[in-house]
Amino acid sequence: MQPGSEAEGTPRLIGIAGPSCAGKTTLAQALCARLPGPAATLSLDAYYRDFARLSAAEQADFNFDAPDALDRELLARHLRALAAGRPVAGPVYDFTTHSRTTEQALLTPGAFVLVEGIFALYWRDGHYFEGGDLLVFKPIAYEDERLGTIFLRADTEALNARLRNGALLVLLVMVVSSLLAYLLSSKLQALVSDPIAQLAQTVRVISNQRDYTLRAKQVGRDDVGRLVEAFNQMLEELQREIGERRQVQEELEKAHRQLQEHQAQMLQAEKMASIGQLAAGVAHELNNPIAFVFSNFSTLEEYIQDLSM
Repeated sequence: MQPGSEAEGTPRLIGIAGPSCAGKTTLAQALCARLPGPAATLSLDAYYRDFARLSAAEQADFNFDAPDALDRELLARHLRALAAGRPVAGPVYDFTTHSRTTEQALLTPGAFVLVEGIFALYWRDGHYFEGGDLLVFKPIAYEDERLGTIFLRADTEALNARLRNGALLVLLVMVVSSLLAYLLSSKLQALVSDPIAQLAQTVRVISNQRDYTLRAKQVGRDDVGRLVEAFNQMLEELQREIGERRQVQEELEKAHRQLQEHQAQMLQAEKMASIGQLAAGVAHELNNPIAFVFSNFSTLEEYIQDLSM
């Protein structure tokens, strides 16, 4: 027996299995008459696959006592609907042609649903999920002989609900954490990001204007404050070095100008000395002819007098 949900109004499923001609249908009819409530019977014989496409010889050779002969997908879908209390339109099977007819048999679940057939209690061993339910099949064996199967069906809706609630809780925690992180970061931005931004702006102004007298604003004694203080100290050292270099450069320029003036004076003196030497040489050269003329002037006068006479 496979009980369904204990909720009021939900049918209970009862499986009746056995070999052919074992009286499964008779037992199902007897149970329907004795159960304390309305009961409906679902026969697995109606859920054989449609084999009309096979030839007569192929149908004769086909093993209808194998589980694959059943349309297990349709059977499982109808069983889930019956277990949920919903009526189904079951197929009608024609064993003379091994095909389904166009007719349908309406099956309305009551307090009980009896499932009878060769494979009513057959399923592969193990556990798996089907239609949102967890199915567990375990064989019962005695001295290597299989006596039956234990079948458990667990509704996973409660587990899925807990998983959804847990996921929503995790998502809510993440959203709240992100919001708190955003608010905290916005609050700390004034303490961390703003001083660093001001320091970066000061660096850009100094780099563009070459004005090393500027200083970054001191904001506190934390790590950022110490960084600003170290930056201002660096600017002071740099300004002092630049001032010393400018002073040395001014002294060098002054010395260079003095050197240029001294060189100009020396060059002027050298020019005057050269001119003096040239004048002396010219005077010396002129003195010789003039001395000769003066030394012979008296002789020239006597010569002129002699000519006059």
